[in-house]
Amino acid sequence: MKRIAILAVIAISLTGCATETVPLTVGDDVLDMEFFQQATSSGNLDRCAEIVEATLAKECEAMVNASTMVEKAVANSDLSACKKINVDRYKENCTSRVNENIKIAKADEKRLSLEQEAVDSGNADACDKITSESQMVSCKFNVLAKKAAEENDPSLCDEIGEEESISKCKSAIQ
Repeated sequence: MKRIAILAVIAISLTGCATETVPLTVGDDVLDMEFFQQATSSGNLDRCAEIVEATLAKECEAMVNASTMVEKAVANSDLSACKKINVDRYKENCTSRVNENIKIAKADEKRLSLEQEAVDSGNADACDKITSESQMVSCKFNVLAKKAAEENDPSLCDEIGEEESISKCKSAIQ
């Protein structure tokens, strides 16, 4: 009889344990961080919605949205889009990257303008204003190859100053 009573007490104790819910705060935190990492690395807002901790979920959404906005602004060189970003570090990164793109685009535009001017005038010396050595050689090639072809004079190719380009210029004429 004692044995049955002890087993009954144990059974009741175990049953009580089985129905209790154990808070998984550490487990939730780990899983939340995993979802956060997945969301921010993939840009998937759905993962942010799976985060239990409200503050982390909001931060996740803000970062994913900011990251998406940065990429669009950079792709379109749109500084006004950078100003709409609500996360300061992302806004600063966006502004910096867009300004760099604009600077590169302006330099390319200037280079192309100089090259077009040189080609139109037939003056290879105008290419000397181009700061990039490879672009300057390309400019001279375009000017002198056109001029050499028009005048049927391969010796004009020698003024390019770079052996591979000189060879290409001469072979295009012959």
